Amino acid sequence: MNTSYKGKNLQVLMGGKSIGLATSHTLNLTANTVDTTTKDSEGMWSDAEIQNKQWTLQSDNLCSHGTDGHDTEALMDAFMTGTPVTVVFGLVAPVDAAVPTGGFTINTTATDKIAWTGSALITSLNITANNGERATSSVTFSGVGSLTKVTAQAGQ
Repeated sequence: MNTSYKGKNLQVLMGGKSIGLATSHTLNLTANTVDTTTKDSEGMWSDAEIQNKQWTLQSDNLCSHGTDGHDTEALMDAFMTGTPVTVVFGLVAPVDAAVPTGGFTINTTATDKIAWTGSALITSLNITANNGERATSSVTFSGVGSLTKVTAQAGQ
């Protein structure tokens, strides 16, 4: 039997630490194709094959400061350095719990574990501060290389 995941239990971690006060996350996978249509192709239909793949991960958050997950300043610092960071998108532990001290960790021991990791550059960081509302941020991580399935963390 299949079971669904609650959105609150799928989180983005950067450098092993969750992003604080996240409101949504989106993982995008794209396969770029090249046309391989020939005179031998079937009728009016085109043929294609995958040339390469790419991935992005987006996190929308309330702007924050503190130690229970990466705050807005940490995202800004990572963007400004321009160097790749390690990101993980997956089911957190503990499930359905309040934020533990230091932020969430990825659950790699449960039978229903689900997580992917890769190296990425922060290619976009937007901060919005509307009058009368909480300030928000949106960060986009663009994959550098492959996105791989997490099988286990060290010591587990």
